[in-house]
Amino acid sequence: GEEEGEVKTSDLLKTWKALADVAHLHKAQFEDEFKQDAIILESFKSPSFPVKCPESNLSKACFQRLAEGLMVYMVFLKHVEKEYPNNSLLSAAKSYSKVLIPLIKEHMTHSDQVTAPTSNQEEQLLKDYDKPADVFYRKMAAHGILHHLRKFLADGKRAIHKREKV
Repeated sequence: GEEEGEVKTSDLLKTWKALADVAHLHKAQFEDEFKQDAIILESFKSPSFPVKCPESNLSKACFQRLAEGLMVYMVFLKHVEKEYPNNSLLSAAKSYSKVLIPLIKEHMTHSDQVTAPTSNQEEQLLKDYDKPADVFYRKMAAHGILHHLRKFLADGKRAIHKREKV
């Protein structure tokens, strides 16, 4: 029969993929609203956005990166919520991450090393987004967050898939 670990991993992959699929729709939503190619969102990048797992090294540290990356994006989504309270990716990300983070931790030997941002860190992450009075900029920044979340989820899906094949 199947080993327990395999079942858990495919639960993780299935759940991650479901969220990545919702995220995939963001490009069309953006292009529909702004009539511009979503590639312009590349420039709306924060140095605080989580980095993807390196292609060559899919170690257990990758799981920590995915879990903490999701937690950081949950903070950035607070800005998105101000601009687009009914965004489908926003609500999907909030509900899926509640399931994904514990699923990821199940795959880690040292899941206690996964740390959520402190309230001070959250404040730091959001401070650049709270300043601009320019509505257009705030909306573009919100879409920038969603755009980079979509890329993070796509990279994460590939990383989890590769780990499964090992």
